[in-house]
Amino acid sequence: MATKNVLIIGANRGIGLNLAKAFVSLSWEVTASIRPQTRDDPSVAELKDTGATVVEIDYLDDGTIEKAAEAYGDKPLDILINVGCKLHPQLATFRLIRTSQVSPHILCRGMNSLLSSWLRDFESWLWQGPFLTMKHFLPKLEKASQPKIVNISSIFGSISGKYFIVLSS
Repeated sequence: MATKNVLIIGANRGIGLNLAKAFVSLSWEVTASIRPQTRDDPSVAELKDTGATVVEIDYLDDGTIEKAAEAYGDKPLDILINVGCKLHPQLATFRLIRTSQVSPHILCRGMNSLLSSWLRDFESWLWQGPFLTMKHFLPKLEKASQPKIVNISSIFGSISGKYFIVLSS
């Protein structure tokens, strides 16, 4: 039986890291991505310890996705899992704020440029990055007998989540 191959985007912590560990334990060949900005993070060492092949992909840089697809080679890709996303550091504090504690006017005042910049990046993380990853890895998926693409989002990707309620109130 041929070895099965999985690519996990966003694998140096959380769901992605645990998926990498699970697939390695099932004897799959795991390719796992990290963002170039996190290459020195201790979580990357934990990912490497799983035996996964680590590649760098930044959803905001199409070149990194194309380079990773070239480095992957000609082998079939059975499963592509898009987990990668991140929260803008200055917006991370919004989770601690309840709408009943502060007026939306005060909450958003002075945040326009930050929100505009972050929303532009968030759009890339949410759909553009996964789309480009699928585009560049499609030839590898087509070589598999039953290829699958799995897109995993967080509560932050939900338009009914508290973040968007707070930000749009």
